[in-house]
Amino acid sequence: MVSDDLEPALSYARISEDPLGMERGVTGQLADNRDAAPRYALRIVAEFHDDDISALRGAPRPGYNGLIAALKGGQAKVVVVFQTSRLWRNRSERAEAIGLFGQLGVRIVATKGPHLDFSTAYGRGMAGLLGEFDTMESEVKSERVTGEAAKRAAEGRANGMVSYGWRREYDQDARGRVVGFRDLVDEHQAAVVREIVDLLLARRSLKAVTAILNERGEPAPGGKTWIYSGVRKIALRPANIGRRIYRGEDIGPAAWPAIVDEGRHAQVVALLGDPARVSSRSGARRHMLSYASEIALCGAEGCGAELRVGKVGKHVLYQCVKGCVGRNQAKTDQVVDLTVIERFSRPDAASLFVHNDDGAREAQKELSRLQAKLTLATDDYNADLISRPQFLRITADLRPRIEKANTTARRTVPGVSADVIRELIADPEATWVGIRDMSQRHAILASIGIHIRILPTRKGPWFDPESIEINWPGDQSGR
Repeated sequence: MVSDDLEPALSYARISEDPLGMERGVTGQLADNRDAAPRYALRIVAEFHDDDISALRGAPRPGYNGLIAALKGGQAKVVVVFQTSRLWRNRSERAEAIGLFGQLGVRIVATKGPHLDFSTAYGRGMAGLLGEFDTMESEVKSERVTGEAAKRAAEGRANGMVSYGWRREYDQDARGRVVGFRDLVDEHQAAVVREIVDLLLARRSLKAVTAILNERGEPAPGGKTWIYSGVRKIALRPANIGRRIYRGEDIGPAAWPAIVDEGRHAQVVALLGDPARVSSRSGARRHMLSYASEIALCGAEGCGAELRVGKVGKHVLYQCVKGCVGRNQAKTDQVVDLTVIERFSRPDAASLFVHNDDGAREAQKELSRLQAKLTLATDDYNADLISRPQFLRITADLRPRIEKANTTARRTVPGVSADVIRELIADPEATWVGIRDMSQRHAILASIGIHIRILPTRKGPWFDPESIEINWPGDQSGR
């Protein structure tokens, strides 16, 4: 039994990361603090700890904050720790605490280090000196880790955990110690990544793709369920085509194998990054013709504005954004549906589609070529092979060209999946009716080059199908 005559003390423990077990974990530190307290005529009245939290970058530490609150509340004037480095690694936090501990007359008892009395100038000075060495040690470690990360990046190797789509094999020396690793294709996960890309290029929305994966019980990265943002992130990763990104920059080929064709990757990047793409956060379009200037416009003379969707009473209408025309949305879609099905039923239906992905592929190739030239120029400048004025002239020439190429690549909208085209030609009605995703329907209409105008008509409750003008490429007759 601990005597009440012993001075009350607070116990604190912290560990950031310790994969090799070189330092005691928080449980061990707290146990040491309890064992040591009676030797110094102390009794622990409260314990605080922070597990797996670094003190160098000023990350929030709930345990440390609780310790400070207890000291300010007068629970004790002694803190028992493993070492003073457990309390601080950050200069500004340490300086603030030294001032506070001095005002409160706090003492530190370290089970594996020097004791410090902050009520004295010597104690405060020693805390500052010891703390500087602690900070230096952490910063040296941080520089070493950063340098190793940069070296791995330059070699095209990954940092951190293996990415979804690959599996990691470790290399060991004769004593069984890990000396390296290789990331190889995980065939099942890679097939899922390619499926995501294919579905998106078939103009399935992010919402639809997410539902497909979850409905069949496909585990997401980490074993969780798929979410819209996760699907989008997987689809857009440069890692898919074997490119290494470091600090937001493409620095060259990756050490792992590609799992997606470069052309298809360029297409999906252009598709998901298209500023004209109107969608919800999930990527799901709610209406086929709204905000789609490439396929549907107001037909009032001199207008040609986009259409939006609005309600008048109980009726949902396609409306000109300038207010020129308004037409029943469901009935307009029905006219478009019937016309599309009839047109696909003709013998020359295949001629509607020009499934050519060269635009997206060439734009992405040009972008990659220019980025590679900029990277090479940077390397030459860093190696003192070119002067600063030469480097500035090169970058001044390349950067606007890179920006232009990037814009072109993002605006190049690829065609519809060849599988969808074949299904539409083989069975137009069943295929078109079976497409419930408005994003996919909209993409098909855009791909075949259909142009729809909502013409003005007399006011009233009736609906005139002839007021929906539909034109096809090379067909001047209209509908």
